[in-house]
Order: sequence, then structure tokens, then C-alpha cells
Amino acid sequence: ERMKTEEEEKVVVDDKLSGSSNSSTTSEKKKRKKKKKKKSKGVKGGEIKFDYMATLTEEQQEIFKEFKQRFEPTNKGSSEVAGSEQNIDEEYKNEFTDRQLAYLTPFTFLRYLRAREWDQDAAEKLLRGTLDWLEEFRPDEITFEDVESEVAQEKMYVFPGFDKFQRPIIYMKPRNDTGTDRELKLKYLVYVLEQAIAKLNPNENGVDKLCLMIDFGGTGMKQSSVSNIQVSLDCLKVLQDHYPERLGVAFMMNTPWVFGMFWKCITPFLPEETLKKIIFVEKNLDLIQETIDKQNIEKDYGGDSDYKFSFEEEKERQ
Repeated sequence: ERMKTEEEEKVVVDDKLSGSSNSSTTSEKKKRKKKKKKKSKGVKGGEIKFDYMATLTEEQQEIFKEFKQRFEPTNKGSSEVAGSEQNIDEEYKNEFTDRQLAYLTPFTFLRYLRAREWDQDAAEKLLRGTLDWLEEFRPDEITFEDVESEVAQEKMYVFPGFDKFQRPIIYMKPRNDTGTDRELKLKYLVYVLEQAIAKLNPNENGVDKLCLMIDFGGTGMKQSSVSNIQVSLDCLKVLQDHYPERLGVAFMMNTPWVFGMFWKCITPFLPEETLKKIIFVEKNLDLIQETIDKQNIEKDYGGDSDYKFSFEEEKERQ
């Protein structure tokens, strides 16, 4: 005898109480099943409540399905042939590491497709490059102790709140940058990005982007040195290659004249869609409030928040 779902049992109880016939019970079950929305599953079978397919055109939906298949085991076959969902998962594990599997979500596929304007070959090359990078760089294994000297500079941190679109906010203050280790600086950027991404919940709301607040005020020639420019280029490459379509908006404040030269050099290498998300703010701080509520904007930028990032407090939380 098959197991009844809680919903089906409720129908049976209600029918008995009302004296309805078996035929009406069956009819009611069908109606209820039709109303019940089917939940999507990611590569590893995790439930996704947000209907991401509804955000795509029919053509994009087909491209998405084809692209996702490129990352499925070639010998998987149908579930009947594989025998069970568990067998399918085992075949995934043979092809990808657990770290890579965790990364292969529908939202990842969509971000990489959008980053390459729905060109499957270009998106696949980009994504497979990231899968290799994940195993080499291992961003999930970076600890507070690994980047403690960078955290101590209080130059970059994740703000406790979100913007109006439920995107985590990262504050960056290059004037506080006193480090000299190029690799460590890059590692710290990845550490902060991963902290912000951990606050996202795309399965619930579909949001998978970030909001950046970058204040160049007080930066001098030291921060504009050749070595620091090279670090900036390193960071830009990581962002483009391994965090595509993560940027929701970036507010650039108090940019010095020397930044103008650097900006002219890198602009040709940035996608047009990325350039649209970068907003230069001079005196009109009200512009920020169109995206972020005042309680989530620090007072230095026209907001009401008294929040001050503290290295000592951050250390105590570890």
C-alpha cells in the first residue's frame, strides 16, 4: 500500500467528515496536485524555490538546458538506466570534486552564460577555467588567520546590512591599504567576496549580486604606485574570470586625478554591461540612497549608520 502524503491524508479526512464519495476524493486530489508547484533541483539535488526559468526567454531556456548538459556525466543516461538518483550523484562525484559540485548550481550556469552573452562555447571555457581555479586557489579554505594582517588595515569589509535589492554591501577604503604582499592582497579580496556571497540566498529570492561602496578619499601616490596598480589588475582579472556577473552596482567616491588615468587604461577591457553598473559619485551623495537605505549607509556618505568596522571586534568573532 502506497504511502499517503500529508496533503492527501487531509483530503481523505475532510471527505469522510463531509460524506463525499471516493470519486470526489480522487477529483479533489487531482486539483490539489495541479495547484502544487513543482520545485526545481540543482545539480546536486538541492531544492530551489525561486523560479529562475521564468526570468528567461524561451530561447534562453533552451540554451540554459543545453549548457547545463555540458557539465553532466556523458555516461549518465536516464534515471532509469542509472538505477537511482544516488547513482547519478556518484557519477557526478567521479567527474567533479565536492568543491566544484557545490559551485555548479543553476545560478552559476546563468551567470556565466550572461557574462558571455549566451555564447555556450565561451561560457563553458570561462566556467571550466573557474572550476580549475577553485581547486588551485581553494577560496573556501581561506581563514581569518591567513589574511589577519590585511583585515587589520580595515580597508575592506562586508557591511552588516543589505541594499534595497537584498544585495550584500562591501565597503572598500584604499587609503587604509598599507600592505606590500601582492598575493596576500588578492587572497584577502577573495576572502571578503566569499564572505559577502555567503550572505546571499538565491534559492529563495534569485539575488546573486553584490553592491560595492569604494571610497578613494585620502589616497596618495603610495596607493597609486605601479605595484598597487598591478594588484588592481590582478584583482580585476579574478573578478572577471571567476566572479562574473556578481557586480550589481559599484559606487566610486572621491576618485583622485591619478585614478582617471588608470580608468582610461582599463575601460576598453571592461564589458559594456559592467561599465553601466559603475557609478561615479562626487558631491551628490543622494544618488546612493536610490540604491541603499540610509540606515545601511555610513554617515561619511550621507547615511545614518554609525557602524564602524573594527579589526579587534572582527578578531573576537572568529
